Amino acid sequence: MERRREEKLCPPPPCCCKAKLAWEELPIRICVHCDVGFGNTLTIRGNAGGLCWCKGLPLCNRGADCWCWGSEKPLCGEYKLLINDATWELGENHRFCPGEVQKITPSFSPKA
Repeated sequence: MERRREEKLCPPPPCCCKAKLAWEELPIRICVHCDVGFGNTLTIRGNAGGLCWCKGLPLCNRGADCWCWGSEKPLCGEYKLLINDATWELGENHRFCPGEVQKITPSFSPKA
C-alpha cells in the first residue's frame, strides 16, 4: 500500500482561488499557516496580482491553520494579511513575484 506524503503547501482546489489554472500552474501562490480562531477568516490586501489596499480578498481555508491564495496575474507586488479584513498583521509588507511559492506565518499580536 503506497502512502502519500501530506502536502505542506495546502493547495486549494482551483475553484477556491477562482482561477482557470490549476494551483501548480498559478504564477503567484501564497500559503499561510495561522490559526485565527473558529468563525474568523484571513484576507489579503496589496498592490498587484488582483489585490488592492482598500478591500481584502479572502484566502481559502484548507484546515485549522492552513490558508491559501493564488493569482493568475504575473506581476510583482506587496501584500499584508488581515483577520476578518480588519486586524492587520504586524511587521513589514511581504513581497511577491511570479514563480514564487511563499510560506508565511504571520503575527497579529505583539510579543510580550
